[in-house]
Amino acid sequence: MPAIFLIILLLLILWYIWRKFRQLKKKLRRDVGETEAAMHEVFHTLRENMEEQIRLLESTKMNRELTSEEMKIFRQLKRDLKVMEEFLTDEIERLEKNTK
Repeated sequence: MPAIFLIILLLLILWYIWRKFRQLKKKLRRDVGETEAAMHEVFHTLRENMEEQIRLLESTKMNRELTSEEMKIFRQLKRDLKVMEEFLTDEIERLEKNTK
């Protein structure tokens, strides 16, 4: 009789642990989704601002030759935009992979 009670108790404990694990995993997925959405919004805004700066420099370049400082800024903005996009893509893929 005590053996049956211990087996039932063990099964209840295992069920409880499994249930808590599933709840935690569900919460983690939701949190990752919210974080991903926030990252998209922030990087989208940042990208728009950087693209606007690049467009301004490109339009200035059409009217006159850019100074060496302006060219450095222009090239750096383009590099930063590319790095930012690659980083965001890699991070999103990593998060999605880790939450599955």
